Amino acid sequence: MSESKENHTSSRDGDNDSVLKCSKCHGHTAQFQSDPCGHLKLCESCARKIATGGKCKTCGIFFLNLRRITEIWNIVDEIES
Repeated sequence: MSESKENHTSSRDGDNDSVLKCSKCHGHTAQFQSDPCGHLKLCESCARKIATGGKCKTCGIFFLNLRRITEIWNIVDEIES
């Protein structure tokens, strides 16, 4: 359990080897993810293009909004504390 939290922490700290890349353009750091499934991770530019929602290509669920990834890490931290 602590190993996965360590991986999450390194992603948040900006370690270039473990930073999440945008699922759409693959060039920028992901800052948003689809809600509720969380499969789609997007940079700000790509997130603005699909801010009204869409269909996840991984699981097929329709999402209506995007959440800032930092909000999700805060929830994870609260659950793990």
